[in-house]
Amino acid sequence: MREGPPEVRTRSARRRRRGPWRWLAVLLAAAVAGYALLSAYLPAALGARVAQAVTQQLGSRAQVTLLPGPLWHLAQGRFDRLEIRAARLDYQGLQVQGARLDWRSGQVDIAALLRGQLVIVRQGAVSLSGTIATGTIERLLTDAVRPYLPSGSAFTVPTIEIAPQGVSLGGDVDVLGVRVPYQLKGTLQIAPGGGAIEFATRSLNQSALRLPAVPVLQAKDLPKVDGIAWRFRAVSLGVGSVRVTLQNAP
Repeated sequence: MREGPPEVRTRSARRRRRGPWRWLAVLLAAAVAGYALLSAYLPAALGARVAQAVTQQLGSRAQVTLLPGPLWHLAQGRFDRLEIRAARLDYQGLQVQGARLDWRSGQVDIAALLRGQLVIVRQGAVSLSGTIATGTIERLLTDAVRPYLPSGSAFTVPTIEIAPQGVSLGGDVDVLGVRVPYQLKGTLQIAPGGGAIEFATRSLNQSALRLPAVPVLQAKDLPKVDGIAWRFRAVSLGVGSVRVTLQNAP
């Protein structure tokens, strides 16, 4: 059987050698396209599932932004950063407005998430900030001033003013039938170790007064979310508002 001219045999050999490389190029292009598709779809899908789970657990609509990191990490429920924002949260009696949760290097259970449940596998670093509702702060401050008043005395519910400069509580206390007005001024601060927000006095009826700080809100009393225990990291005063930042405890 004749094989044909040498140049024909050369072209055929080249085509045979290029054949596997062409298939490899096609497979590589398909893999890149599939990776790009998953990179676009999976973060959005995971973020939507997290938002749904947060809404179910906290009873509030949430906006979720996900920075996924490598796709193979995301497929295991791991991510670089997850940000959750909610206009208002009311969780186990604690009302928070303008809540923002920043979660870094965390991991969730993908199978549970697909069922609409948010199950934390690895906490990573979690911070939660928000403005505590005015009514809640007034109730907590009213309870906080009781140790400063004479034992057994009756007092009116104080009027409370919150400003960036500090907190003012004013009212009357009945001591043995004598009505005594008071105005207590102080500030809110974080206790050593982050275990509580404390009220520290500065003055009583315009006279300088320093008393031991009393806890207003303790970290151990905060609702735990999927086993996350909190400690306080920062507190700041605004006009009629108190904004608090929490950090997950190690």
